[in-house]
Amino acid sequence: MNIAMISLQYGKSITGGGGVHVEEIVSRLVELGHRVTVLSIHTSKTVTKSESGENPAIVRFLVEENIEHPYVGSKDEELRRIRKFCEIVAEWLIIHGKEFDVAHMHGHHMVVGLLPRLVRNNIKRVVTTVHAVESLYEMEKMATGHSEGDEEHIRGLRRKESEYRFADAIVAPSPAVKEQIFDLMEEFGIALDEVENRIKVITSGIDDGMLIPVEAIEEKLGTNPRSCGKLNVILLSRIDPSKGIQFAIEGLEKAAGKKNIDIALWIVGRVSVDSYLDELKEMAGRSTINIEFHIDVSEERKLELLDKAAVYILPTLQDTFGITVVEAGARGNIIVTTDTVGPRFVIDGPTAVEHDWGVVTDYGVAANKTDEPLMNLSENLSRGIEWVLDHWEESIGMTVAFRDKIKRDYMWDAIVRAYVDLYRK
Repeated sequence: MNIAMISLQYGKSITGGGGVHVEEIVSRLVELGHRVTVLSIHTSKTVTKSESGENPAIVRFLVEENIEHPYVGSKDEELRRIRKFCEIVAEWLIIHGKEFDVAHMHGHHMVVGLLPRLVRNNIKRVVTTVHAVESLYEMEKMATGHSEGDEEHIRGLRRKESEYRFADAIVAPSPAVKEQIFDLMEEFGIALDEVENRIKVITSGIDDGMLIPVEAIEEKLGTNPRSCGKLNVILLSRIDPSKGIQFAIEGLEKAAGKKNIDIALWIVGRVSVDSYLDELKEMAGRSTINIEFHIDVSEERKLELLDKAAVYILPTLQDTFGITVVEAGARGNIIVTTDTVGPRFVIDGPTAVEHDWGVVTDYGVAANKTDEPLMNLSENLSRGIEWVLDHWEESIGMTVAFRDKIKRDYMWDAIVRAYVDLYRK
């Protein structure tokens, strides 16, 4: 097949994300013998505007001079830039559309909504992958005082997101996101039977090389922190208010005090909101635990930190999947996250034990976010960490079981085969 792959970003990122997802899919499609053309945005960090003639062919559109990434500037500037990108790509696809069997859009709500609407009559088949229903992230930011938007802004955003329906097939990363898309369509009076049979769940994945052996997991977790008095915890995510990082700091401080243990927290990721990083650094300066920030580290350094940690914590307020949860589990870290739809889906298993602070599944611990995270989340995360410390051997068993689940469910080869099947339908 000849496939056009459209994404604002294309390439590696230490916290996963759409650019990584697209690059991994493209590389495996090429290995399977398909011809792929990637349509992406040109920034000051991309080497060339166009790398054609190879497979994959990469076409980068110069929308604006001297931008480091598509999201710089104010929200209005960002949206104008991305809309312009969509309009330019649409013009290109209308000219070249007959060359492709499939056009596959990823990521930002305009790329996966507006763009299918603009090109649907010029491409044989349009597939759109909704990595996140972005309006829900904005709503969480509003709830914690970190969003400039208001209810009118949210309503407008959700209306634009409803344009997912113009694609021939809609991909959600988890069953919960599929339900969120149904809710979105219903909100704008779109009959579910128009979209129900066109939505498919296909997750994201990791490389085989990310998985460490069971013996390595048992060795790295072999010393109980209660006996040595130390615990290394890693938090791998975008530095963004929707990730709730302040609640992890507060929760770990409480757990360290209750269990009389020294906790080190390594916050690893790329900065999405500079002012939020400043807030976190202020918290770190007065914290009772040792906090280190590792910003924009290399892939090798990320793996090194994952391997040195024992527990992975993700205090996210809104997450549709949670690829960093999978990566952390593959490197043998005990998982403590919130019960938001994505991470809960990733660590769900046949059994789950409910507590007043959260749930313990076969593969990890999920703290209740509740409707009032400002009031409850740090305490619930603390009690999740305390449960792990009190049930260390059981936690090791969960981590080994999660490693086996990752090998079974989250390898890229199986995920790309699911996409190929979808392209051919």
